Amino acid sequence: MPNVAMVYPEYRTPTFWSFREALKIVKKSANMPPYGLISIAGMLPENFQVSLFDENIRPVTDKDLANADLVMASAMIVQKDSLQDLIHRCNRLGKPIMVGGPIINTCFEDVRDADHYYIGEAEYGFASFIADYLAHSAKKAYGHVVDEIKAERIRAHFGGDVSLIVGERPALNTLPLPRFDLLDHDQYGSMAVQFSRGCPVGCDFCDIWTQYGKRPRTKPVARLIAELDAIRKCGFSGALFIVDDNFIGNKKAVKSELLPELIQWQAAAGYPFRFFTEATITLADDAELLTLMHDAGFDMVFCGIETPDEASLLQANKALNTDRRTHNTAAKLLAQIETVQRAGIEVSTGLILGFDGEPANIDTLMADFIQKAKIPMAMAGLLTALPETDLEKRLAREGRMRGKSAGNNTHGFDMNFEPKRPEADIVASYKRLLSELYDKKLAHYFERCNGLLDRLARHPAVRQKLSFGKLAAVLRSIVKIAPKSYGLNYLKFLARRFIKNRHTFAEAVALGIKGHHLAHITHCAIETHDASAYCDQVLKQLEQYFASVVESYNQGKASVVQSYNEGKASVVESYNQRKASVVESYNQGKASVVESYQQGKARLEEACAKKAAAFRDVKKRIRKLSKASREAARLRYDEFVREVTERFAPIEQLMAHSNTGF
Repeated sequence: MPNVAMVYPEYRTPTFWSFREALKIVKKSANMPPYGLISIAGMLPENFQVSLFDENIRPVTDKDLANADLVMASAMIVQKDSLQDLIHRCNRLGKPIMVGGPIINTCFEDVRDADHYYIGEAEYGFASFIADYLAHSAKKAYGHVVDEIKAERIRAHFGGDVSLIVGERPALNTLPLPRFDLLDHDQYGSMAVQFSRGCPVGCDFCDIWTQYGKRPRTKPVARLIAELDAIRKCGFSGALFIVDDNFIGNKKAVKSELLPELIQWQAAAGYPFRFFTEATITLADDAELLTLMHDAGFDMVFCGIETPDEASLLQANKALNTDRRTHNTAAKLLAQIETVQRAGIEVSTGLILGFDGEPANIDTLMADFIQKAKIPMAMAGLLTALPETDLEKRLAREGRMRGKSAGNNTHGFDMNFEPKRPEADIVASYKRLLSELYDKKLAHYFERCNGLLDRLARHPAVRQKLSFGKLAAVLRSIVKIAPKSYGLNYLKFLARRFIKNRHTFAEAVALGIKGHHLAHITHCAIETHDASAYCDQVLKQLEQYFASVVESYNQGKASVVQSYNEGKASVVESYNQRKASVVESYNQGKASVVESYQQGKARLEEACAKKAAAFRDVKKRIRKLSKASREAARLRYDEFVREVTERFAPIEQLMAHSNTGF
C-alpha cells in the first residue's frame, strides 16, 4: 500500500493573481487549490494512501517527505526554484519524486535531478507509470505528445528511457473525480473545476493552444456537475473558478449543454457558488450567452484585451479584438466591455507592453482605456516569449531570443527577447502605466470601482452580502488599509457605496481589499526595481573607478621603478666623479619616488573609502523603502555587495603589495 505525498510548490514571487495581501485580511492562505494535482490524485489506485501538501498554505517538512514512498509534484514556470529545491530535498532523503505540470510540459530540460518526469496530458499515459512503479521498473520519463518532433526531443534528453504516447490529444470523458477531499477548504479563497481544454484563437504569445490544441475538448456536463456536488459536500461555498482558458471556445456546448444545467443545479442547491472564468471579449456579442451566464451565477470574467492598439493585436494574431470594419478598435472594445458589465458580470483584463511597432505613448493609451472601461483589475505586464509558442519560434528565427521566460507575466521588468523599441523606454512606459493604474492613493482605482458598481446588474442570488464573518473582514480591512496612503480614499469609497446603493457595499469591500493587494504588489515592484537599478548604476561607476585606480597605480609604479633604476645607474656611473653632488641628486630622486609611492597608496585607500561609502549609500536608500520592498531589495543588496567585492579584489591585492613597498 504505497504512501504518496503530493506537493504543490510555493509561489515565492508575489503575483497579481496570488492576492496574498488580500487573503491575509479575509484569513485565507491561498487563492485557489492545485486542481491539476488533485486530478492526478483521483487517477491513483484506491489502495494508495495519498496526502496533499500545498506549500502556499504551509511548508512541507522533511518528516512529511520521509513518511512517503513516492513524492509527486506539479508546478508552473514561476514555481521553478521551489520545485527544484523540493527535488533536491527528496534526493537528500532518498525519496523518489515524479514531477509534472506546465513547467515540465515545455521546460523539462531545465528541471534537474527528478527521478521521474511526466510530460503532457495524463489521461492516457499516466497509467503506464503506475503499472511500472508497482512492478519496480519505472522509467525516467512518461508522457503524451502529439508530434514526433517533440517525442524525439524527449527521447534524446532522457536517453531513450521513456514511455511515450504519440498521437491525438486525450478525450475528457473518462476521468475520475478530482480528490477535493484532500484539500483544506477553509484555507482557500476559491475552488476550481474544469469544463474544457484548448482555445481556437491561436494568439502568437500564448502557449495554451500549442499545448492543448485549437479544438476545445469538453467534459460531459454530468461529470462537471458531479465535481460541484463533491465540492459542496466538502462544505465549501463562495467563489468557484471554471479554469478553462477560453470558456466559450466551444460556445455551442456551453450554451446548449452546460449553462442550462448549471442554472438548474444552482437553483436547486440555493446558489452556493459564484462562478468566474476566462473568455474572449466576443462573448459580449451574444446576448443569449450573457443572459445564461448571468442566470447561472457568473459574476466575473477575465478577458485578454492585451492592448487597444490595433496593429499590435493583428501582429499577435488576435484579430477578433479589432474593429475590422471601421478600425476604431478601442471604441469597439469599450462598448463590448460595458455590455458584459451591464449583464451583471465584472470584466478583469490583461494588458501587454512590448509589441513590435507599438506607439511610444502606449502607456497613456492603455491607462486612458482602462479608466474609460471601468475595469478595476487590469493585469499589466511586459511581453514574454513563452516556450513552444509561435512568438518564441519567430523571435528565435530572427535571432532575438535572450533566454527562457521566468513565468511571471506581471510586475517583472526583464524581457527575454530583444525588443525593437528601446528596452529602457518600454520599461519606463510600463512603470508609468502601473503607477497610473494603481497610484499611491488609488484614486484612479476607486474611480473605476465606482463606475463598475454603477453599471453592474448582479443576479440577486450571487450578489455578495454582509454576514457576521464578512463584517469581521470589513473591520480588519479598515484597520489594515486606513493607515495606508490610500486609506482615506478607501473609506470615502465605502461611504459612497453605502449611501448610494447598500446592495453594492459588500462588493465594494471586496474590491477595496483586492485594491490593497494590487497597490502593495505594484508599489513594492516599482520600489524594488528602482533600488536594483540604482545598485546597477553605482556598480558601473565603481567598476570604472576601480579600473582607473588600478591602471593609474600600475602606470605610476612602472614609472617610479623606471626612474629609480635610471637614477641608480646614473649614480653608479658618476659616483667617483661627483660624489657630493650625486648623493644630493640621489636623495632628491629618492624623495620623489617616496612621494609618488605615497600618492599611489593614497589612491588605493581612497578607493577603499569609496567602496565603503557606496555600501552605506545603497543601504540608506533601502532603509527608506517600505517594509515589503526592503525585504526584496535586500536580496539585490547582498548581490551588489558580492559584485562590488569581486570588482575590488585587484585593488586589495595592490594594497597588500603596497604595504611591502616597491
